[in-house]
Amino acid sequence: MKRSVPAVLALLTAAILLWGCGGYAQSGSTKVTVSVGSVASAAAVGPRAPTIPSEVASLRLTVSSTATPADMTPTVDTLTVTPGVTTYDLEVTVPNGSRLFLLEAFDSTSALCYRGRATMVLTGGTASVTIQMSADVIPPSVLSVSPVSGATGVAVSSAVTVTFTEAMDATTVNGSTFTVAAGGTPVPGTIGCSGATATFTPTGSLNASTTYSGTVTTGAEDLAGNAIASDYTWSFTTGTATATVSAPAFSPVSGAYASAQSVTLLTATPGASIRYTTDGSTPTSTTGTVYTTVPIAVSATTTINAIAYLAGSADSAVTSGTYTIAVTFSQSDLAGTWDYVFFVIGRYAGWERGTAIIDGSGGVTVTSTLDSTGDNTVPTGPIIETISSTGVVSESGSGGTSSFHGQMSSNKQLVFGTAPRITDNTVTLRVFRKRTGTTFNPADLQNQTFTFHGLRSGTDNSWNYGTGTTDASGAVTLTSEIGPAGPLTPGTAGTLSVSPEGIVTVSDDNTWYGLMTDDKTVIFKIDGSVSDGSYGFHVIMVTGQTYYQSDYAGIYNWSVIRNRVPNPVWAYGVSSVDAAGTGTYLSYTDSGGGATPANYTRVLSASGVVTDPADATAHGQMSYNKDITVRTNTNASGWYGIVIGFKQ
Repeated sequence: MKRSVPAVLALLTAAILLWGCGGYAQSGSTKVTVSVGSVASAAAVGPRAPTIPSEVASLRLTVSSTATPADMTPTVDTLTVTPGVTTYDLEVTVPNGSRLFLLEAFDSTSALCYRGRATMVLTGGTASVTIQMSADVIPPSVLSVSPVSGATGVAVSSAVTVTFTEAMDATTVNGSTFTVAAGGTPVPGTIGCSGATATFTPTGSLNASTTYSGTVTTGAEDLAGNAIASDYTWSFTTGTATATVSAPAFSPVSGAYASAQSVTLLTATPGASIRYTTDGSTPTSTTGTVYTTVPIAVSATTTINAIAYLAGSADSAVTSGTYTIAVTFSQSDLAGTWDYVFFVIGRYAGWERGTAIIDGSGGVTVTSTLDSTGDNTVPTGPIIETISSTGVVSESGSGGTSSFHGQMSSNKQLVFGTAPRITDNTVTLRVFRKRTGTTFNPADLQNQTFTFHGLRSGTDNSWNYGTGTTDASGAVTLTSEIGPAGPLTPGTAGTLSVSPEGIVTVSDDNTWYGLMTDDKTVIFKIDGSVSDGSYGFHVIMVTGQTYYQSDYAGIYNWSVIRNRVPNPVWAYGVSSVDAAGTGTYLSYTDSGGGATPANYTRVLSASGVVTDPADATAHGQMSYNKDITVRTNTNASGWYGIVIGFKQ
């Protein structure tokens, strides 16, 4: 414990000065000496003789804590003024900390005639504080309120205002001193105070046909530090809402489906907004995810709860829809036109892109192709694609790659997987996207925020990730970029374009080629040229969604490739992740015949960023519709890799 140190408190020319000396010791105390002299008018300037006005009969000094909760018991010391005595000294010992000094002067009838206060932190160090004694000792009062006391039929969109008899100290009119409640339950909102008027603005609409009480407590003070004499409380009652917002409707309707669904939410009330949840909680007009025009991707059994709301109207009832997804796959799911991008790592690093038609028997006809060397020769040997009931895609035929292991997404619009060629020390990551009739247009790429995660091959085998934006023309600005060694200077970027079929290109790089998903929130792209020997694969995801840890829960099919030099590696499998982010491998296969790894943890941020507490290099993103994940990292062996996962 530090020893007490002396201080002087003097009332001179309408001021109190506090002086201290010694070292800092928050747990110690300060000895304060009060020296009392004249009380000057606010206009007084310069020193005055230390005399006490004749009407002052006693003085009182109150020292209290400004901390919450208080860390000291208030101390009160008084002294009686004898006519003709020019100065008085009063010594008090005050615990160190943030303290409020309140000095009051009373006349012979004990009426308060002068008052002043100041706040300072006592630490034992040298300090000073000035308290201006003022003749304003009249407490403020409430002049009027709105809605008025006893009012009925008050609009549910109303703000609540209090007008005082004088200007108030805005710092004392806050959520602790000005409250609105219904049945004892506080209403959330914000408070502003300007001059003599304080306004409480509810976060959302008030409830219809409900009695509310407003309270202003004695903690509200005027500019001289005078508090209102007693708590002021009044009440009012809201009217019946002019209308109730129409409850959200779901399309398609809830039920059991054999494939993933894209759920649209609609309300018949013009101008109304919708919020929804998928974690079992109940949405309100202020909680839950705001629904936009982008459908909700449901790839696993999910219950959606939704509410519609509009200022000035009563919120709708909460509607729920449970979608049971029991996806099974058949050969017919492969039939159609598919665009594809292949990313090759290892000895023959590069890329390939094109379009193919698969018939009902799995026969593949490649209608166009191009690889990073410029070769556009269409394969001549037969290629046969087959799919299991669980969505595993394999390839056969003299023109195919028998080592290919693919997985179809639960919405049956994507296939991804790996195709190793051991004799060539080459691994290919393949992504196929089915043409479903969706039409794409330039607006799909404009005024967006996005993340990107990618892996390179050839002369550069590292990963990178970052963020960016597009403007109203589709011009790209990269705002951040990170590589294995840390932050990078973001590279240049051109302007994005998209064909009606969803092929994305960029103005400043004719090797840049991407496939946009049907929900228009993910792009799988390749780039790079023989001239610089560096090739890239990136997954670009539109951001702006709100995520919860429970959004990660589900079953995932995943594939990973890693740039081990000179022999690249791959792995694929199925994992189950619970609502807390704990992952368990249900199946696991890798190029080295390795054992199934231990359980893992994935942490999902509110912006959809995926991290691994056990791996500081790992960084990923969940897609806007929460059905695709991508992640880059450096494993324990120092190999750079990228992982793509589809939620079942």
